[in-house]
Amino acid sequence: MNMSRIQWAYLGLAAAALFWAGNAIVARAVVDLIPPITLVFWRWVIAFLVLSPFALGAVIRDRRLLLARWPKLLVLAALSVGSFNAFLYIAAQTTTAINITLFNATVPMLVVALAWLLQGQRPRLLGMVGIVLGFAGILAIVSGGEWRRVVGLSLNGGDLWMLAAVGVWGLYSVQLRQYGAGLHALSLLWALILLGLPMLLPFYVWELWSSGPLEWQPPILWAFLFVGIFPSLLAYLFWAHGVRQAGPSRASLFIYLIPVFTTVVAVPVLGEQLLWHHLGGGLLILAGLWLASRR
Repeated sequence: MNMSRIQWAYLGLAAAALFWAGNAIVARAVVDLIPPITLVFWRWVIAFLVLSPFALGAVIRDRRLLLARWPKLLVLAALSVGSFNAFLYIAAQTTTAINITLFNATVPMLVVALAWLLQGQRPRLLGMVGIVLGFAGILAIVSGGEWRRVVGLSLNGGDLWMLAAVGVWGLYSVQLRQYGAGLHALSLLWALILLGLPMLLPFYVWELWSSGPLEWQPPILWAFLFVGIFPSLLAYLFWAHGVRQAGPSRASLFIYLIPVFTTVVAVPVLGEQLLWHHLGGGLLILAGLWLASRR
């Protein structure tokens, strides 16, 4: 069966969500081994080194457009490479996994609102119903079916970092389609990493000075390789393609798949239990995605 371009885009968006779910598990596993900015900095260094040989031809072809559009690309780089993952990892140091998941669940609603305000894209009824169903699925998963867990959540400094992370990712997703128009996906990501790494460098040097040098161990090396290739390089390429094909509002709904994939991976890898609220929440999320993807 031949798949349409939009179906391939949806498949890529789902793959990006899977890789980001893996990123959450790896980041949680190495939280005591790797400081947050160090993890962000080296994931993008590895992504840049792996990407460069494959992106060289596209960069040469797009060089005039890249140079002409560098101020807009600088904004995209600041929102993605330069800040989002750093905010997320810093938040993970002090807030709970439930809070992080709930903040991430607000991304589709924020993207729809920003797309309407900044680009005049009016939300579709089915899309809004899909967002509500997806958010209900997230609540079912993180609450374990006990809604008092959500109502009784307390906020802390890490939640402010998550609020900032959600804000910059929403802006990135909305502006990506316009600012990246006409650029090859490889040259676009290459330029964003090139512009974003210098933004991270002073914070990485400060963290290195304050925390001391990293003790290189096999788990750390494997963690860097994984987050550099899958959640950084491949996920960002798939996300950019999906946003271009499906639009930011529809693409953002695939964020809801992250806790579903996290649960699926955590059961065999971390030995966690698969419970009824995982299944019920997952079904609500899938129903929301199906409704939102209807034309």
